Amino acid sequence: MQKGGMIMNRSFNKDKFNNVIKAVSIILRLSVIFLYVLLGFLFIAAVIFAFLPKDILDFDLANLENLNVQFTNIMYILRDGSFIGIINLKWLLVLLFFTISVNVLFIQLILLKLRKIVSDVKEENPFSVKNIHRLKFISIAYFVSSFVLPTVNGWLFTVGANTFKIFDATFNFSLNFSAIFMGVILLILAYVFDYGASLQEDYDLTV
Repeated sequence: MQKGGMIMNRSFNKDKFNNVIKAVSIILRLSVIFLYVLLGFLFIAAVIFAFLPKDILDFDLANLENLNVQFTNIMYILRDGSFIGIINLKWLLVLLFFTISVNVLFIQLILLKLRKIVSDVKEENPFSVKNIHRLKFISIAYFVSSFVLPTVNGWLFTVGANTFKIFDATFNFSLNFSAIFMGVILLILAYVFDYGASLQEDYDLTV
């Protein structure tokens, strides 16, 4: 590169880059294994709770009267008599495990695609057609999650609030615009990779 009469060379530390890629690859592999174990645990727990006798999971709300909740630097003291009666937690717990599973499954799908992308980068083939498809898949996954995850999480919150009779809760659907924004960014990145692959192909043909 020539600028102001001087030739400037941009150096690239390949060894450092390879070390970073190896570290990221190890972290992704361990994360994928951990999430597989977590998903298995959640599935087994959901099945167990679904088949447990209903009476076992009865809960007396009076046990919450002496419970204090601290959020950041604020201590919330629950008033006596705020919780009265006995509720059953069976299907709330099943819904809790289902909701966590859906969220974890989304993260797992993203990590699996990222792991394959990093694997191609290690093999010095970052602009492969498969990586382009993987980026587009992740982008679509974020678009889908923008309405699926808020729906599932909002359903859990509504059922939980109504079960414990904390307040009357109704579910109002809303999109997760952060997920939509991330999906757009990744889709743009996928087309950048597509363009890079096209340039690489043209270069290979001219050499």
